[in-house]
Amino acid sequence: MKEIIHNKKWGKFNCFGIYAWLILGITSCYHKVQEEKNSVNKEIVQQQEKIRSFFPFPEIPAMLTQPEERKAYLIAHYWDNFNFADTALVNNRNITEQGIVDFLAILADGH
Repeated sequence: MKEIIHNKKWGKFNCFGIYAWLILGITSCYHKVQEEKNSVNKEIVQQQEKIRSFFPFPEIPAMLTQPEERKAYLIAHYWDNFNFADTALVNNRNITEQGIVDFLAILADGH
């Protein structure tokens, strides 16, 4: 009789242990999924920052082959791709300031 009672106690304990392990397993899996989502989100933000980390120079048409023509096109269209409404871009000194310096250098170039 004691063996039956003893087995019932251990049976309840084993069921409790199994439930506890299941809950821990599910929550740890959920945590891993959240970590993966966070790492993907971080990668997306880093890619967007890389895109924003360069001045958006205009593409000079291939049919313009003479340096004077290419320079005139570049001066005329230099700011076309720069989004002045994007405050993050405008306030990014590395991009905006360097863009202004490069534009002034193009204007000052005597070729």
